Amino acid sequence: MAVVKGMCSCVIDRLFQVLLVLLVAGDVWAGALTFESAVVEVPVAADKNEVSVRFLYENQTGGPVDVVEFRTGCGACLSVGPKRMVESGGKGHVDALFKVGSKSGAVEKSVAVVMADASGARSEQVLTLRAVVPELVVVSEKKLQWRVGEVGVTRSVDVTMDWERPIRVMAATSTRKNMEVSVVEVVAGQRYRIDVTPLELQEAQLGMIRIETDCPIEKYRKHVIFAQVTR
Repeated sequence: MAVVKGMCSCVIDRLFQVLLVLLVAGDVWAGALTFESAVVEVPVAADKNEVSVRFLYENQTGGPVDVVEFRTGCGACLSVGPKRMVESGGKGHVDALFKVGSKSGAVEKSVAVVMADASGARSEQVLTLRAVVPELVVVSEKKLQWRVGEVGVTRSVDVTMDWERPIRVMAATSTRKNMEVSVVEVVAGQRYRIDVTPLELQEAQLGMIRIETDCPIEKYRKHVIFAQVTR
């Protein structure tokens, strides 16, 4: 009986090994290229609105892999390619051009690469650009809040410049007439404070405070914070 159990155990182990080999082989032939990195971080110059990135890959499968399609979730991907057949052991790259626009700080953009093997089985790999865009003008708050009745309570926003050249706050205005806005120069060309004081608050409302700077790079000239009144 012990011999039978031993034989059964050996058979099960052997079947498991065969199954594992088949699973691995299935993955190899799943039509997927191996990318050196699916996430690439790229610094972006302050005056640039577009950034290009290259994703390197290798075909580590036992057969050819065809790059058949690229999918993007928005219009931020201006171009991507190339589509091509990659033989086993072959290497190549995907080049993508993304638009970062007026955004600053950490910006992520993605594109999906659709691949197919010789049998037509498809796989997909998402490639991500992590663009680091300088924040030349840093606004400490995105929203100021008051409650109905808090008349005369001043709330403030700090505006700090992070550039080798001075940037000045030229104006700050409110879309609501009942909000008084003033600009305080803390350090000329480096630090400013925007004070917002409600003159009357009888009902809930939402307005905007528009801040204008003299930065020579257009996307850093205008900034908006919200001024909200709740009950």
